[in-house]
Amino acid sequence: MTNVLDISLTGVPKPAFTKPAPLSLPLPKQPAQNLIARHWRGEFSLARSYWVNHLLLGCGAGLAVGALAAAINVRAMEQPVRWLISLGLTWSVITLFSVWAVVGVWRAATAYRRTGKQVWGNAAKATIVLGMLQLTYSLAFIAIPQASGLYEILAGDVVSRAANCCTSMW
Repeated sequence: MTNVLDISLTGVPKPAFTKPAPLSLPLPKQPAQNLIARHWRGEFSLARSYWVNHLLLGCGAGLAVGALAAAINVRAMEQPVRWLISLGLTWSVITLFSVWAVVGVWRAATAYRRTGKQVWGNAAKATIVLGMLQLTYSLAFIAIPQASGLYEILAGDVVSRAANCCTSMW
């Protein structure tokens, strides 16, 4: 006796269980053509990730951000809002670049250690940890106090302008 559910619309009984076709192996992951993505994934060698992408690009980015901040801050004493925006952009770029560089070097060091070479992979990771500790310290004890000081200056300017506005009217 066949079950009503086992009969197709044509009236021919269908088998109770059909085995699906085997899945093919996944294609190998193609390396990205983008420098930023390749570094982030740790696809570069440890030497390239550390010395070129982290150190040389970091120095270049630091010089560029410093020059831009200096150009923006030419008249910062008269315009503290400009100074605060420049400070925020500078520290944001430093933080974003550092995170990108650290992740790429960390992944490249992990891949390097998988080849059985422990010393340089461990050394790279140790310097990266020290660098991130230094960045954390700089953000906590330099960037945040600078920004809060500038914010106090701005708040004082707003209060003093409002006070001057009200007293000059009388």
